[in-house]
Amino acid sequence: MRMKYGKLFIVFMICFNLVVFYYSWKYFLTSTNFLAETFGSARVQREPYEHAGYSINGELDVVDADQSAVQRDRSRPTKLSKFSRIRDRIQNTNKYIRKSITVVFRDFYDFDNDLLQSIASVNNLIPNVQIFIIAPEIPYPPLDIFTNHGQSASNQSTWFEKDSNVKFFSLSYDVTKSLKETLPLLQITTKYVLFLPDSVRLNGRSLLSRMLREISNPSTNDLLLQQHQNLLLKQNNQAVPAKDQLLNQKPERKIIAVPFASNARTAANCCHLQLDLPNWTLEYVTGNETDSCDMYKQKHAILVETALLRDMPDALSSPFPELFYIQAKLANIKPVMTALGEGRAVLLTCKVCWRITATCQLLELVNGGNCAVE
Repeated sequence: MRMKYGKLFIVFMICFNLVVFYYSWKYFLTSTNFLAETFGSARVQREPYEHAGYSINGELDVVDADQSAVQRDRSRPTKLSKFSRIRDRIQNTNKYIRKSITVVFRDFYDFDNDLLQSIASVNNLIPNVQIFIIAPEIPYPPLDIFTNHGQSASNQSTWFEKDSNVKFFSLSYDVTKSLKETLPLLQITTKYVLFLPDSVRLNGRSLLSRMLREISNPSTNDLLLQQHQNLLLKQNNQAVPAKDQLLNQKPERKIIAVPFASNARTAANCCHLQLDLPNWTLEYVTGNETDSCDMYKQKHAILVETALLRDMPDALSSPFPELFYIQAKLANIKPVMTALGEGRAVLLTCKVCWRITATCQLLELVNGGNCAVE
């Protein structure tokens, strides 16, 4: 009897396990197909939803697909957008400098100079900026900028043409030229003029921007005078003028002098000019005090207002910039010392040194003076 019940129990357990296994296997197959269909359909439908402007959960975020693409581009800035911002900032800076500054090369040697590379350096950094080369007379031998076309600058072949940004002017008298053609100051349309010496390399726009801010900002005396006048107006219950307006007072004119980094620091750089016009005497007092500096001796650049140059008797006359500083001294204008990269060294070859020595000996014979050659 017991064996009979034992066999029945074993058969029942086997049947029960078979039923459980059958339904478990059926449920597993059904759930697998459902998951495959679910994820497969979601993967297929995800792309059209995104292109139509829908979010992943099926809700409508943006009606227009182009707007959603723009928002995605704005949400994750790329290297291309960063490059475009830098490019726009450089273009805006170049545009501001072109409208504000005319570059002038005034002091250079005819027989040995670095004008070709200097002009190319400025023109490559700030394309289409106005560049004037001014000489007392037609240089001889001809300068490299007239003969070596296309060797150092890609656009050099267009220099000195009618509508070119690089122009040459000779201060010598010529009956075939008009007054405007003989006076370069009449052809300058910018507010400021930047005098650069020979053999210069501009390595950035930040220095030019700082020089423009320095020359355009009001000086300490102007600010103190304006504060005093505003205080008097407030006490009298009168309207206070704008910040850039001074009553009965013209803004103080400034000359920005930027020395080169390669200048010798131990040598005396500044000169204090003591003028005595009734006795026709001029005394130079050398030193390094920038507060009493009327003329800078070593290599440097000069930024000055065009209106100030036109008010001077002859701002471009030789020797430059010595005579320019003398005229600025007569106008009670002091240079402000605020470094530039230097180019190829000139006056180093034996032929050039012999040329300078021969010129000095000729001057001694004609004028009876002394010509010191360093």
